[in-house]
Amino acid sequence: MKITNVGIYPVKSKESKVKAMCQVTIDEEFVIKGIKLIKGEKGLFVAFPNVKKADGEYDDICFPITAETREYFQDCIIQEAKKYNFKTKKTSKKQDDDELPF
Repeated sequence: MKITNVGIYPVKSKESKVKAMCQVTIDEEFVIKGIKLIKGEKGLFVAFPNVKKADGEYDDICFPITAETREYFQDCIIQEAKKYNFKTKKTSKKQDDDELPF
């Protein structure tokens, strides 16, 4: 499995912990939308699409089964977010650690 495209859509609210909504394309054949890029206490992480259950808990709709696959998704999404310049829609130089251009 290979992630062949990552779409990053920044959240305009600076107060929000959600920094961007994302979508990934796998093998140029399958798209997952609704992935969130979140800035937490320990840095950036990816939250997969989920639904709120009747008991108030959230349940992921789709998600990686292995830690290695989760890390692969997260690395691809974070790296794309760090290099993308949203004003010009072109890539820019790499950002440091958790720094995002938005």
